[in-house]
Amino acid sequence: MLTSLFDYQYPKELIATYPPEKRGDSRMMVVERSSGKIWDDHIQNFPQFLHSNDLVIFNNSRVIPARLYGVNFKGKQREFLLLKDLGNDVWECLVSKSSQVNQGDAFIFPAGLKATIENTHDETRQVKFHYHGNFLECLEKIGHMPLPPYIKREDEVSDRGRYQTIFAEHHGSAASPTAGLHFTADMMKSLASKASVGFVTLHVGIGTFFPIRTKHIENHRMHGEFYHMPRTTFDQINLTRKKGGKIIAVGTTTVRVLESADEKEKTGTGCTKKYIQPPYQFRCVDQLLTNFHQPCSTLLVMVSALMGLDLVKKSYQRAIEKKYRLFSYGDCMLIL
Repeated sequence: MLTSLFDYQYPKELIATYPPEKRGDSRMMVVERSSGKIWDDHIQNFPQFLHSNDLVIFNNSRVIPARLYGVNFKGKQREFLLLKDLGNDVWECLVSKSSQVNQGDAFIFPAGLKATIENTHDETRQVKFHYHGNFLECLEKIGHMPLPPYIKREDEVSDRGRYQTIFAEHHGSAASPTAGLHFTADMMKSLASKASVGFVTLHVGIGTFFPIRTKHIENHRMHGEFYHMPRTTFDQINLTRKKGGKIIAVGTTTVRVLESADEKEKTGTGCTKKYIQPPYQFRCVDQLLTNFHQPCSTLLVMVSALMGLDLVKKSYQRAIEKKYRLFSYGDCMLIL
């Protein structure tokens, strides 16, 4: 399929550059695939769409302050975005002006942090960090929250909390699993009274947010991302199926874990390069709560695989007409 089929135009003022003043105060478009009906609702009413045998699954990855600014021996500043922990203090990173960043280059950061470029790839660099103490504590001191590039502002203190889900647990994401940002503690209690709740982990990286730059979506190359499917969640899924309940994924990153693990029929840790594109037969996920996605993204392609491209275009056009807030800090869509 042509990548251009997944392009659309939107007013830039609809980009949500800040979260809603109050967490959980977001609009929710509801799309019923069987009838093609679309209507407007509110995220607070999400539990009303659930039944006792259903299972709602979230991604509990925690965003790290993954954006760093270092200086080389010539005094040139470069931006580093930490994508994946490769072990032994080596991280896969996106580096600004990467064509000028070569193997062996050294950089100095605040708080005594240093780094050396160990290897180079097309889009990324493998970076070895040198530090004293705990690396995550160092990041908390000097790192910046990795807001998406379409949010044209510097990160603020409030982003430390608002660009994080309330159930975030396992450190490792370079972007937030944003569908989970809508949920408050009270909403989680309400969910638990209506259905079962489970968690998986996918550390969001370049595999999620790297744009499709090929003419055809089939030629796009996915990057691998770490995921974990707990035994408890795996058992919850099997029990839900036996009871005839539905599995509702909160966020596209959750979908990638569920479909990857179901394909392998096992629990545990892995690296997924799962690329869901039309036509695709979903093995695990029945319904999806997700934010609105950028044009020509793998996330929009995934949503199209679930609800069909025509219905995606219809719903996104409605979102623009109704002035829904778009993208990471924006409103959401429930696909039934």
